[in-house]
Amino acid sequence: MNLKTLRITPKKFAKNGGFFLLLVVLSLLTIGGAIFLVGLGAGATNADRSAKIRTTSGDTLAQSKLALLGYFVRETSGGNGYRLGNFPTPDSLADSQYSGNSDGDRCLSNIGTGLPPVVGSSANKRCLGKIPWRDLALDLGVVDANDPLGRVPWLGVSANLSYWDQCLNIVNSEVLNFSYTAFNCPVLPTLSTSLPHPWLTVRNETGAILSDRVAAILILPGAPITTETRTQSRATTNPTQISDGQVADYLDSIRLPLGCSATCTTTYDNAGLNNQFISIPIGTRYPANSEDVAKRNQAIAFNDVVIYITIDELMPILERRVLAEMTSAMRDVSGVAPKKNIGYPWAAAFISPTNYASFNSQPLSLVGLFPFFVNTESPAPPGGYPSYQTALDWTVTGLSNPTRTCVQIQSTPSAMWINTRQRITSAVAAAGSLPLASSSCTWSGVSALYCNGTSTAALTSSYTLFATLSRCNAGTPNSGTTNYTRQRTITLAANATCTSTPVSTYSPASATQPQRWTWTCPSVLSSSVFLVDVNDQFTTTPLAATGAASFNAASRAVTTTTRYQPLMPYWFYQNEWYKTAMYGLSPSKAPSAGSTDCGAATTLTVGGTSVSTAVAVLAGSRLPSLPATPTQTRPSGVVTNYLEGPNATAATNCTFAAARTPVNNGYNDQLIVFEP
Repeated sequence: MNLKTLRITPKKFAKNGGFFLLLVVLSLLTIGGAIFLVGLGAGATNADRSAKIRTTSGDTLAQSKLALLGYFVRETSGGNGYRLGNFPTPDSLADSQYSGNSDGDRCLSNIGTGLPPVVGSSANKRCLGKIPWRDLALDLGVVDANDPLGRVPWLGVSANLSYWDQCLNIVNSEVLNFSYTAFNCPVLPTLSTSLPHPWLTVRNETGAILSDRVAAILILPGAPITTETRTQSRATTNPTQISDGQVADYLDSIRLPLGCSATCTTTYDNAGLNNQFISIPIGTRYPANSEDVAKRNQAIAFNDVVIYITIDELMPILERRVLAEMTSAMRDVSGVAPKKNIGYPWAAAFISPTNYASFNSQPLSLVGLFPFFVNTESPAPPGGYPSYQTALDWTVTGLSNPTRTCVQIQSTPSAMWINTRQRITSAVAAAGSLPLASSSCTWSGVSALYCNGTSTAALTSSYTLFATLSRCNAGTPNSGTTNYTRQRTITLAANATCTSTPVSTYSPASATQPQRWTWTCPSVLSSSVFLVDVNDQFTTTPLAATGAASFNAASRAVTTTTRYQPLMPYWFYQNEWYKTAMYGLSPSKAPSAGSTDCGAATTLTVGGTSVSTAVAVLAGSRLPSLPATPTQTRPSGVVTNYLEGPNATAATNCTFAAARTPVNNGYNDQLIVFEP
């Protein structure tokens, strides 16, 4: 397809500019030696089997396919979060009209005149209707709502990629290894390990399966005809009744074997709502020896033009989209840290991922997991700088100790009181650290700082005992002490704006530390707040007590030490793309010297070419039969369970396969080089 066939008006581009820009960019990505998204590339040889497709049909279907693929790589919601890899719900009569817009969750409706599931089971839900051309900004010319001329392609999607029922909870490369046996919709937080719904199946004119892994199918109907099973009739005005414009009046059916009369064994019906479709090239004729003599050498009564997209074709496209997100996020970190270029971070250690901490950059690690933080902030933080989740250390000066707080901690065998703030002192509040997964900082300009985070730990300490409340208040203890266990929670909430020029110091990563940014404000606005809340919760039987202290550091010096890594959207984490996301850093761009990952190499080698920046690698799905590894097992800390070819040994020599190495049964890694 020539890109000129994609007609986008300025108004539509303004409305969907980012979306279509992404389409154009992705259309130029070469994946495994074949160009996807543009035209009907090598990956779709069987899917678009029509040397005889009419020119106008080819343009319409190719344009529709391009729009669908663009939607597929968008971040869309499904009620449980966001993900890539959804198709829009078709426009059906489930809502009693063809509007050109998606029908939302009606794709999986049980409305009899819409798209019902198989009677008595939800295992075989179907999504079939007209393509939501308005939502996709497709220019199909003047289209009557009932479309008697058949200008609007029909769209069928596997319910696996319609997010409304949330049964396939995650979509990533591993979906390629899932199979369908029976309907299964796990209850969150359990993730799917099999397909809840089947893929679509497309057959040829002999009934042979062209593919049973079809994720979406596009069918452009011809003029109304009398098929072997029905006569089609389409209203010439907008439908006013739900009985008008039924799918059978647009899509065709045929009995097999071709030309049969008394020995027909199967009927394939593109309007059958059974996830089964048939594709017959335009111009196909009944055989010369047809059983039905009247049909011999006659044109087949079938004029649906069919193209389809398999999940195997889609996944490399989706992986390139994820790589693009990784590249963009890493570029933000390496080039922006409020008005400071901090460079690339170390890689995360290559271990079996378990939690956020698994993806913290590790000093001296050049090749490993992709280091990242998860962006769960909504709405976006104030100011114009990117926000980064951080490891947060703090120091404040001039704090005084809190006043005594006495509570009864024991009633039997004798009453006892303790000062719950005995262990909550200014020293506790003045300096501390919150872990990477529990803290974040955002800058607005270079003078305003917003930090927050919470840390909880179980502690056991000795407390002085008092026999009465008055003795406790006076600080006159009884003899002896007792150990009490408490749960200490420290919450930091900093919202400070300097009244004078802040002192900012950047420390690059070293052999023992990640990148650090120290921000010191000699004085802050009186209305600004820097609170450190320390709360000790005692659960001693039979009484429970709480000791708490808030330290206001307003008008005091404030110092924070932060850590920078790419900030990835939540869908990256929720859909577990992180489990197969890898990263390689050139020694020439390393934060400090001393790593042995690359041996004597001073740069990366990618496909025989020296690269002095970094690469992002996304391992594909598990390959079931590799010569050296009979079965790839995940999660794992063994790199060969993820990467193949030169990539599998890159941690020792920093040598990677070429960025566009063709994908096959023994290699399915995707790789992008970071531009300098």
